[in-house]
Amino acid sequence: AYAAYSKNTEQRLESSSGGVFSLLAEEILQNSGVVFGAAMSEDCRKAQHIAVERQEDLWKLRGSKYLQSEIGSTYRQGGKKKKKGGGGIRCISGTPCEIEGLHRYLRREYENLLCVDLICHGVPSAKLWEKYVSYRENCAGAAAQRTFFRHKKYGWKTYAVLFEFANNT
Repeated sequence: AYAAYSKNTEQRLESSSGGVFSLLAEEILQNSGVVFGAAMSEDCRKAQHIAVERQEDLWKLRGSKYLQSEIGSTYRQGGKKKKKGGGGIRCISGTPCEIEGLHRYLRREYENLLCVDLICHGVPSAKLWEKYVSYRENCAGAAAQRTFFRHKKYGWKTYAVLFEFANNT
């Protein structure tokens, strides 16, 4: 077993644990690769796997989501040998069952595919999460724009879900 964390404080604070995923993803993007991972939808009601090809979009994949992610075409895209106009490594981050699903879908190993799974603590029902977001929006009097699971505002050991709303609350 190995333990590691990013020396970049800002990166660690934007991440759920120690920012190691960001370090791996940055290296892959710098070498013409593609990174797939879970991102929150714009309305904060679901998580979806997306492809990131630019460093400035990597923030979308940082942090835990604690929701079941919609995989979409990630498995198919992840198995492709080359991205448009180049090669590079493809990195896919997900829960152990999502990574296992990818391996079963692909049915073979790929040299240019790096799979990163994480410890899964389980997820709430999608309907429960949607109701919770609606409840928080009612309390704030505005639409949710961003969600932060395991935000560090109250420290590293206190788990907090924070919302950013359209009215700047």
